[in-house]
Amino acid sequence: MGKLSGKQLVIVHGWSDNWKSMKKVGSPLQAEGAGVRYANYDSREDKAVYEDFAEGLDKELARFAKQGKLTGTDGRIHFVTHSTGALVLRQWFRQYPERHDLVGNVVFLAPANFGSPLATKGKSLIGKVFKGQHGSGDHFEVGQKILDGLELASPFAWELSDSDLFGKNGSLYHKSGIRASVITGCKGYGGLRQFVNKPGTDGTIVVAGASLNSRRLDLDFVGNREDNSTSWHGFTEEQHKKRGFIPVNIPFAIHNNLNHASILKLKENDLLLEQIIRCLSATETDYDMLTKDFYEFTGKQVGADKNLNYQQFIFRIRDDRGMPVPDYHLEFNVWELSRLSPAGNGVQHVPAGTKMSREESRRSGELDRLLEENLHTHSQDSSYKRYLVRPDQVHEIVGDNHVLTMRVDAESGDRDITYQTGKLENIVLLHPKRVKGEKVKPFFTNTTTLIDIRIDRESRLLTIR
Repeated sequence: MGKLSGKQLVIVHGWSDNWKSMKKVGSPLQAEGAGVRYANYDSREDKAVYEDFAEGLDKELARFAKQGKLTGTDGRIHFVTHSTGALVLRQWFRQYPERHDLVGNVVFLAPANFGSPLATKGKSLIGKVFKGQHGSGDHFEVGQKILDGLELASPFAWELSDSDLFGKNGSLYHKSGIRASVITGCKGYGGLRQFVNKPGTDGTIVVAGASLNSRRLDLDFVGNREDNSTSWHGFTEEQHKKRGFIPVNIPFAIHNNLNHASILKLKENDLLLEQIIRCLSATETDYDMLTKDFYEFTGKQVGADKNLNYQQFIFRIRDDRGMPVPDYHLEFNVWELSRLSPAGNGVQHVPAGTKMSREESRRSGELDRLLEENLHTHSQDSSYKRYLVRPDQVHEIVGDNHVLTMRVDAESGDRDITYQTGKLENIVLLHPKRVKGEKVKPFFTNTTTLIDIRIDRESRLLTIR
């Protein structure tokens, strides 16, 4: 009897792919006794949106339910996804919350949870030539709306996280809920495909963006809410928990010898196959041990290579009405510790108008160049920006006797409309004296951190005389 005997699996493919290529995943799992079915959807249909695929998935599952073939002997249905398939499944979770109780275990293989740098290329001419399909006439289709969701700093990815990671009831993924696990590679492509490789990716998806162990910080500077205005470190751990900043731990494993394609070749990788089987078999009792083992496995795989330890930050700025602020600039600076004002309410800040020394300017310039290397502003909504950094490089630039601060400047393009950003000057993000042993800190490798900022918008467009 196989290790997955009696379990019913559905496998969901990624962008520009189809169900047939997923047989390299399904066949070994079927050999372990699982019942395997394959979702198939047209990811290159330009008019399609993720909601269409979620609805299709729900209808197909309902069809099998009528036939008595939906769940396995454990009364659950389990999923394995690859790449964009993760977004399709998570949208189904979001769209049909009444189905959550049907779901058992989920394995996300190289998921594009927080984007792919190739999504922009997919929408370009090169994407139409190599991955597009013929539409009507000479029109090539690449799945424009699907690629919008796959783009770095995607509003869609943020909305998904609002639903399943930071919802009002907390994360969907935990040992007594949907037992999700993430496995990815961190090796780029070889041969002719290596020209698409980007730092911190498996050739296609951002490794730090694959993990669902995300953090979020809400900075609300609207009105008189000045308690949030001076320092990241001004928050207590309880305040961070309320903002969803301290996450549930979800099993996350990185293989340093696998890329986005080779992670599907289960027959050639006994260790990977065993890990997937273990994820699909995990019970409430052993889920925590799986998380711990994956953490230790990842440490051995990438811990010694700093070039593999990235963190992704995604910023979003909205005004007091909830409208996007499309034109803003984030400035990160490095200051000597002596520049900080005396602590007030447990926090410190650099006083406004402080002039930089030559050394502070040098360090700030070096940091700025580092951050600009992997900055991406979303093409459809510029209120979303993404940075990819190596925390060890940031710590090296800041050093032991300086602090890292953030400043926000926003423009409306109209002299009668202004954004009040005075409270967002020199927010202390990193204080080296508070790093050791500190539970709440900004830098965690192999994760994505969402920072949601709200500021006041003021206008002088109406008067009464």
